[in-house]
Amino acid sequence: MINLLVIDDDPDLLSVLSGYFLSQGMRVFVANNFTEGMKQSDRKRINVMITDFKLGDGEGTDLLSHFREAHPEAKLIMVSGFDDPNLEEAAKTRGADVFLKKPVDLELLTNWVNKLSGKES
Repeated sequence: MINLLVIDDDPDLLSVLSGYFLSQGMRVFVANNFTEGMKQSDRKRINVMITDFKLGDGEGTDLLSHFREAHPEAKLIMVSGFDDPNLEEAAKTRGADVFLKKPVDLELLTNWVNKLSGKES
């Protein structure tokens, strides 16, 4: 079973993503800000983390660095509404395996989660 951590400060998007991935048979943990994302990443064994860039009380790139250090085997996906090539480069430098621009297509995101976790769809 895939253990997925989803971090986003948009409660509607967080609800949609968590509900969708639960329906796909994944174990889903959620956080609605940077601080809660840090706590969840320290408490849970996560296979894949999806994080937004802007999280209200911090930035997703800082979470990437922390998470990559704590869980080197985990896979990381960053999503952002900002269309900035420097942000994509910074995310990948800090450990993101994949960078996707919002709005994110659920099928594409699911394919990446499955691919990164070794479960091809």
